[in-house]
Amino acid sequence: MPLCSKCGVRYENSSTGCPLCTGAKEAASESELQDDHIPAAKHFREVLSFICFSCSLIVFITDIAYGMSISWSRIPLLSIGYVWVTGILLSILNPRGYLMLITGISLTGVYLFLLRVFTAEMSWFSEIALPILVSAVLLTVVATGAVRLFNLSFLGTLSVFLVCAGLLTISIDLAVTPGVSWSLVTASGVIPVILFLAGFEKRLERKGSNLRKYFFT
Repeated sequence: MPLCSKCGVRYENSSTGCPLCTGAKEAASESELQDDHIPAAKHFREVLSFICFSCSLIVFITDIAYGMSISWSRIPLLSIGYVWVTGILLSILNPRGYLMLITGISLTGVYLFLLRVFTAEMSWFSEIALPILVSAVLLTVVATGAVRLFNLSFLGTLSVFLVCAGLLTISIDLAVTPGVSWSLVTASGVIPVILFLAGFEKRLERKGSNLRKYFFT
């Protein structure tokens, strides 16, 4: 059994070397990556805050200068605020997947509701925006749950989300028009793509290969 020159521990013959030192090196590298993420996220928040604040100030001053009151600038200011709050919170929550998803969906719902308040047309939120948002949320949750439950491959995951995208087009069609029309053609367009992906994955499996080798993961 070889003796590690660094820690003095004997280990079984292995091409990777001493498992103790290798594990410590990997842990150190992982810690460095996490430490690098902290200043990067901080810089992102600083840059985003500066851009959003500058844009908001320009929009506000322009509105005041031309009308001496806040009128049309409410919607641009609301949109900029939505971008800022969403960007800040998602950068803080990263990489907590489900929490990021719930936060993003909640903020989008609040943003659309406030847009309804600031617009003269009061019915579009409940009749169009809210049904589409709820459909998108449910389909995303179902797709994510199916991928995790069945431990789907990359191509399987892609196929599931394509199906959900097709169903979402039907939901949008129902929300915008009285019946289903164009969405059936759009949704059916994902079928040949899914069949191709399924056949391609089977072909890779017969060859004893997978997409991870192509993407080096």
